[in-house]
Amino acid sequence: LNEKTQKKLFSIFAHHHEHMEFETFEVKIESELFDRTKILQFLNSLEEKKYGNVLRAKGIVAHRAGYVLINYVPGQVDIQDISEGIPSVIFLGSQLNEEMLRKEFFSCLRE
Repeated sequence: LNEKTQKKLFSIFAHHHEHMEFETFEVKIESELFDRTKILQFLNSLEEKKYGNVLRAKGIVAHRAGYVLINYVPGQVDIQDISEGIPSVIFLGSQLNEEMLRKEFFSCLRE
């Protein structure tokens, strides 16, 4: 996601959580194919806060049948098939462990 989109996402959450400091980072995806089930499990694991306080994750990943749009907010995970897209995922939250998030995210690759 571009910088303008990141700033827009930040502003949406900033007015709801003014007392928190936010950070964002983007995971660039080349041509990797992800396992849809593993992505769903990963997104659900964000509730455990072992990667920090993830308030939003959004993006597009490729899988064997095309692409999926992923959306996460605490308490809600949504994955939708889409016909095309530019793979990339952005995470927004506080006290994010970027290295651990990246590692776990890429553990969702198809074998």
